Amino acid sequence: MQRTRRTGGVELQSICLVALHLGHCRLRVPYPLILVFALFSPLPATTSCVTMALKTLSAKAAAALDRELMSSGAFSIDQLMELAGLSVSQVVYHVHPPSKGNRILVACGPGNNGGDGLVAARHLHHYGYRPSVYYPKRSKNDLYQRLAKQLGDLGVAFVDDFTSAIQSTDHIVDAVFGFSFSGEVREPFPAVIKALEETQLPVTSVDAPSSWDIENGPPQSGLGSKFNPTYLVSLTAPKPLVRHFKGRHFVGGRFVSPGIAKNYDFEVPSYQGVDQFVEVDVGNTLFRALLRSTDIAAPCAAIWTDRTWAAPFLHVFIFLDGARRAAHKWWVKVSAELDEHKIFLPTDRAL
Repeated sequence: MQRTRRTGGVELQSICLVALHLGHCRLRVPYPLILVFALFSPLPATTSCVTMALKTLSAKAAAALDRELMSSGAFSIDQLMELAGLSVSQVVYHVHPPSKGNRILVACGPGNNGGDGLVAARHLHHYGYRPSVYYPKRSKNDLYQRLAKQLGDLGVAFVDDFTSAIQSTDHIVDAVFGFSFSGEVREPFPAVIKALEETQLPVTSVDAPSSWDIENGPPQSGLGSKFNPTYLVSLTAPKPLVRHFKGRHFVGGRFVSPGIAKNYDFEVPSYQGVDQFVEVDVGNTLFRALLRSTDIAAPCAAIWTDRTWAAPFLHVFIFLDGARRAAHKWWVKVSAELDEHKIFLPTDRAL
């Protein structure tokens, strides 16, 4: 499953190729030279962002992993929930700092995913946000009652009408259903899923976009079929549904030992410093941004999303896409996307 914040090759190469494409547009650098560079250029081995082979955990494997963490791993469920919720809160802070709007609406389901959302809401409050929580089916379990009590003591508001609350928020955390979800969405959550489908606000989903099948992704039709959140935080390891996800992808939950991860055939991400998350598929996200600026976006995005081995072919497509006449406008879009994802050409400290 590995990705870390280091990697070489494709991401940095992609950034350099952007500059070379502009070199062709502005300086008339011959395309053959660009294509040779695209396919064969040597590049530094590490950068600050990474994409690596992605391995996923099925619902059955994820449930078994949780049990192992709480047996041979010696964790308690509240420890795991605290660390999971902390990672979600850090991702929200990373993609949507308070300066972008500090009103966060957290939708919590009745299970462990909802508990992660309650923990995240508490941390977000301490970061300076004004979270509100939609928690319509409160569990009688002591752990969940304590999490709700902690929020109440901080003055965090609990709202009864999600569709009304969404009108006065800046960012939504979807912590309704997790990897154990199956079947139909039951009341009162259909209205929540419909609102998530229709909103223009950024949405961060916890472990799985609510209503999605853990193996097959979004429903083929009906409720939830059009829901694709802006951000996804996969807890412990990505689930198979991630192949259908189109936004920015993070892995959170910094608590799995290498030995336990080996039992489930995935690698522990290389978390940096105090971060409780790592971003995955930065290269894929960047390429989607680039492809949105071209006339061949749909076919190339489809290839790149599902076939990372196709990167050299995409380079060819990108540089032959006839975008010369829109070079300036295209560069403005790319610059904004690079800045948003904090992707920079390496300095001495990054190498």
